[in-house]
Amino acid sequence: MQYSPSSLLTYTGTIETGRIVDETNGDFDRNALSFGVVYKDAERLSARARLEYRNERGVDGATNRDSDTWLVAAGARYKIDEKQHLLVEFDALYTDTSLTNLPDAEYVEATVGYSYRPVESDALNVLASYTYLYDMAGQTINGTTETGPRQRAHILNLNANYDLSTEWTLGAKIGGRISEQAAIGEDFVGNDALLGALNVRYHVTHNWDVLVEGRALHAEDIGTTEYSALAAVYRHVGDNFKVGVGYNTGRFSDDLRDVTYDDKGVFINFVAKF
Repeated sequence: MQYSPSSLLTYTGTIETGRIVDETNGDFDRNALSFGVVYKDAERLSARARLEYRNERGVDGATNRDSDTWLVAAGARYKIDEKQHLLVEFDALYTDTSLTNLPDAEYVEATVGYSYRPVESDALNVLASYTYLYDMAGQTINGTTETGPRQRAHILNLNANYDLSTEWTLGAKIGGRISEQAAIGEDFVGNDALLGALNVRYHVTHNWDVLVEGRALHAEDIGTTEYSALAAVYRHVGDNFKVGVGYNTGRFSDDLRDVTYDDKGVFINFVAKF
């Protein structure tokens, strides 16, 4: 259902009910409800929020498929002026389940971001953000069935790009993480880190870019520093999207939320621009 009392405000509601047939683990019924609201003012403020509840029950007494899930997702964008914007994102998830291969999960991620992008002369672009992460589920480690560590983290990032010319762009990123992490069943330990990155991008033609970047990650609590270099080629698709393929020589990424150290090798990257 969708209801729009005005040109700025829209309410949505969804009901889902059905049965999932699973010959391996057993059938289960699923019932879900969600409610949402969207406010969109092109001049200043746009915002959205959604609440969802999902109930799953095993068929014929198969309680190993029972679970209850609550989800909250919200976000807002505020235009300070033609050069500056504020962004806010919030996601929270709670799952209570009897599945042995999917433990109970609590997850909260909240981000506040700031962007500076001049309209008259966009040679310099700056992005800054703060993220709070509470992840009691743990990340998935690439190429395995293992679950990565749980973590509680405060993360700060600052990104800047400067156009040296129409072909060359110089970029830099610094980030810091104050966090604790723990494998499932173990105590939390400190996992603070500092990240630095420098890159140069060459605009080959209107639709193609080549990127070369160097990175360094210092793990404060264990006193180690790792280095990485990567190269990538990007293809622009329209004015708001580009896709790239590249290779990373290091184990870590430039996302300080990622603590699994499984990022060495070929990657594909999708970038949306607004």
